[in-house]
Amino acid sequence: MSAEATDAELFGLAREDGPRAKSAYAELVLRHQSSAVRLATYLLASNAEAEDLAQEAFVRAFLRIREATPDTTFGPWLRTILTRLCFNHRRDARARQKTAGADDEPGRTNVPSSARSAVEWTLAQLSYPYREILVLRFVEEMTVLEIAEALSLGESAVKMRLTRARDRFHEVFAGEHATPKPMAAAEDRLV
Repeated sequence: MSAEATDAELFGLAREDGPRAKSAYAELVLRHQSSAVRLATYLLASNAEAEDLAQEAFVRAFLRIREATPDTTFGPWLRTILTRLCFNHRRDARARQKTAGADDEPGRTNVPSSARSAVEWTLAQLSYPYREILVLRFVEEMTVLEIAEALSLGESAVKMRLTRARDRFHEVFAGEHATPKPMAAAEDRLV
């Protein structure tokens, strides 16, 4: 396959029968693999599970490639499949934890010190729907309309969830990473 071929051209070839279809799809996998793993890692907060689910998303996309319409864009289509897989995985994991009697709230230990780690830690503390919408908007840089399509929600529902998710993110972040208040008043009393 030509490295100059667009995703749309590769996706069109992948939807056809023949040897070129498999090589076109292989090229799409190479182009989108790192972003798929990154998205799943943010959604699941686990790199090992992220790699497995990203792989599964590519397999499912390949098996359903003929169901895609000619105007389907591969990247958003794959992200939709992956997002739903991650959601189902988290839901099933929580159900297994409840059955086993485990606490379904993540522990609040080992708060990281770097800004990036602090953001990732804070995301991991949020409920899945909030983490999902923040990652899709700010990591994947999807528009509200794209998120609405990916999550099968209305645009107003996406905006509302996004606002609530941002508010919750700020609450959790500020609660764990607040700077201590100045001690000037206490020092004045000592003098």
